[in-house]
Amino acid sequence: MQKTKGKISLKSDRLAGRHPLSLLAFFACILCICMFTRNPVILGIATVFGFLSLACLTGFRKTLQHFKWMLILAVVTAAINPLYNHRGRTVLARFPSGNALTFEAVFYGFTAALILISMITWFACLNYCFDEDKMLYVFGRLSPAVSLTLSMTLRFVPEFLSKARELDRISAGIYKNGESSAKKKRGPLLYLKRKIKVFSALLTWALEGSVKRAEGMRDRGYGRTKRTAYSVFKWTMKDTVFTVVTLVTASAYFFLQYKGAFRFWFYPELYGELLAPKALAGYVLLVILVMLPMVFNYQAVGRHRTSGRNLSRFYMADADTVACPTDRAS
Repeated sequence: MQKTKGKISLKSDRLAGRHPLSLLAFFACILCICMFTRNPVILGIATVFGFLSLACLTGFRKTLQHFKWMLILAVVTAAINPLYNHRGRTVLARFPSGNALTFEAVFYGFTAALILISMITWFACLNYCFDEDKMLYVFGRLSPAVSLTLSMTLRFVPEFLSKARELDRISAGIYKNGESSAKKKRGPLLYLKRKIKVFSALLTWALEGSVKRAEGMRDRGYGRTKRTAYSVFKWTMKDTVFTVVTLVTASAYFFLQYKGAFRFWFYPELYGELLAPKALAGYVLLVILVMLPMVFNYQAVGRHRTSGRNLSRFYMADADTVACPTDRAS
């Protein structure tokens, strides 16, 4: 576990603490399942457990905000599809143009919304678990130039925004204290002038920083010899168990999908063997796969609570047995 200011972080013990290659295998399987299926039950399971996994990783409040935006996106997606897709036998109503509003088109729009929501939700989990170091570890040896460019971009964006806010505060303080009351009346023009100066200073800072970084890379011999890679990630037994469970369940699921266990048709009417034995077996495999983030989170929370009780008992015992100097003097 990682210690932060005044509290202990469980990130190293949860899903984010797994090896990058293990995480890559897990999220690749989940995203492939979401992309290459049209079965509403499969998509429902992936979406629900995606939100639960995101809540375990980021917290309930952030997941609730994410869910609000996804709900709006689902409504919009489900409403747009019937406007241009009029196939299906079950006619619910007629548009003024005479085109039919069919139940199959509405259901297909709802399924398309589930695909989009599940993908975005699991990508949010991936974004939380995969930081810059893990991305460099995975792609650095395959394509060093691309990984270096990507890491520099990921580092430059927050640094650029932070520097822009800093320069904006400095500029606002200078103009507030140095300008006369007559110039302050020209609000929009003065604001535009100040922003232009901030952008000019920010652009100059970015160019100077890029030149210094390029000179530093040249002085350190970048590109002259073969690059070596240093990694702080170690493969553990937990990573082995996590990867084996992921690959076994995903392989069994894809085998059932290859055999046609999850086929579902929308047109001309809804049809699919959703409760067939093969389909039920696939649902169980998918539930096992998508529950892995919550299982690892539950284990980490249990260890955290146990270690907290042990630490509290240790400090209480230490306080009872060790007397302070003033007590000894008295």
